[in-house]
Amino acid sequence: MTAYRGTAQMTVPPMRDEESPGEWRFPLFGCFEDCGLCTTTICCPCVTYGRTKDKMNPESGFCLNCVVWCTVSHIVGPWFMGYRNRRVIRRMRNIPGTACGDCCVHCCCPCCGLIQEAREFV
Repeated sequence: MTAYRGTAQMTVPPMRDEESPGEWRFPLFGCFEDCGLCTTTICCPCVTYGRTKDKMNPESGFCLNCVVWCTVSHIVGPWFMGYRNRRVIRRMRNIPGTACGDCCVHCCCPCCGLIQEAREFV
């Protein structure tokens, strides 16, 4: 009978250093670089929001996220859902920023914010 004396080695490349701050992969005003996504977001922002949320959490469901966006947007305003989603993405990707900044993005440039967030998960 022989004894195993070595240790199994497995190398996995790090996805992102959790300690170092990340940054957005695309600029906020780079939204016109993807004409299809830009057109979809301007005409139906709920679709872009739903797709992004579905990529973040596939169990949540695209249709449900679309309906939630439409409902909350008509009651509170579209900035609210965008602000909350942007905050979650920043935390997931370790991107520096503030809640006030997230709110300003979705109050002043909601389509640009949605597109930037959607492109983060492409």
